[in-house]
Amino acid sequence: MIFERYLFRHVDEIQMLRGAKSSVLKDYMKANKCGLVTAAEKYFSYEARLPFLKPDEWEKLREIAHLRNCLVHNGGMARDSEHRKSIYRLETREWQGQSVGIEILRCEGRVVWMPIIIHQRFLEYCLSLLDHFFRTLAEAVQSRFRDGKGT
Repeated sequence: MIFERYLFRHVDEIQMLRGAKSSVLKDYMKANKCGLVTAAEKYFSYEARLPFLKPDEWEKLREIAHLRNCLVHNGGMARDSEHRKSIYRLETREWQGQSVGIEILRCEGRVVWMPIIIHQRFLEYCLSLLDHFFRTLAEAVQSRFRDGKGT
């Protein structure tokens, strides 16, 4: 929710600096039939021409969005999610030399019908990604629009 709220605000501000239409992310989501993270990636890369994140950094944000949607829409059951492969990748991802802090219970290698377990470490991981996202976005915007131009 924090990511979404501030992302929309920042995009509207960038659009204002560019002298362009605001509220474009929802248009991107609709036109590309994609989620918010992919829409943002397309917007920043192609329309705003602010490619401030690497592809793997966008993928990390997408994995978190997929997990969030799984929690909200599938009761935290990874095997019911249309993005389960992304969630399984997130489970095996490491951050600072350790697991990012989600756990999907298995029995004899098969996912059991239990919700994903989220540890405190995962919250720290998410906050670190959000901090990096907004910090690097701010740096890119300041660099591009420092002189009041940049459209």
